[in-house]
Amino acid sequence: MNPEIIKRIVALYAPETIIRYGAREKKTKEFTRKIELMILIQGVREVRPIVNRLYKELAEFNEEITLFVDDPKIYHINKKMRIYHYYEIHKTGVVVYERTP
Repeated sequence: MNPEIIKRIVALYAPETIIRYGAREKKTKEFTRKIELMILIQGVREVRPIVNRLYKELAEFNEEITLFVDDPKIYHINKKMRIYHYYEIHKTGVVVYERTP
């Protein structure tokens, strides 16, 4: 994955955490070419405008990207409740960015 993708997301929205999740190659356990990211932004309420802007901003990278945006509190509640998508991201995802204080 092009590291500029993460840099662009961070520059636009200063997320708390970005987690890469999704399919992996069976033999190497490396992620497939498709980029799937959970972006956790403190206090986010209106997700759609953020996702739409990110898709526009990231289009120049010419990558297959899926974005999922949520508030960190909601993410942690839903993963503890084992809500499928959140729980799977928690189990199999890899943190690719974490904001430091």
